[in-house]
Amino acid sequence: MVDSDTLLKRDRKRPLDCQMKERCLVLLENFKKHNYDEKYILNTGVKNIDECVEEILNNDRFLV
Repeated sequence: MVDSDTLLKRDRKRPLDCQMKERCLVLLENFKKHNYDEKYILNTGVKNIDECVEEILNNDRFLV
């Protein structure tokens, strides 16, 4: 999960034909409304990709 500004900034880095633009904000709001348990949410706004992958792979809370 990430804030809307960061989400849009990341979306703009994608190739133009892969950008979601405002649709990514709609998806973010849908996730927020679903009320997922906080223990399954990873704040990716303060981590780089490698840190996120490392945490997902090594943190038992993400085991299925």
